Amino acid sequence: MKRIVVIMCFFGFLLSDAYSQQLPQYSQYLLNDFVINPAMAGRNDYSLIQSNVRYQWLGFNDAPRTFTVS
Repeated sequence: MKRIVVIMCFFGFLLSDAYSQQLPQYSQYLLNDFVINPAMAGRNDYSLIQSNVRYQWLGFNDAPRTFTVS
């Protein structure tokens, strides 16, 4: 019985799709202080909206993309 369960689990993992995740990379953090330290929001007496976009591995399908708005 245990052998059958192991074989079924093996084929279950073999036939399933595999996806991976990658941590977002913030290469433009010097331009947007809010990405690293949210406490910077109270630094000035005015409101500021900033956004960043990073495309990694240009030319590849489904390449990682990072969008931030703060």
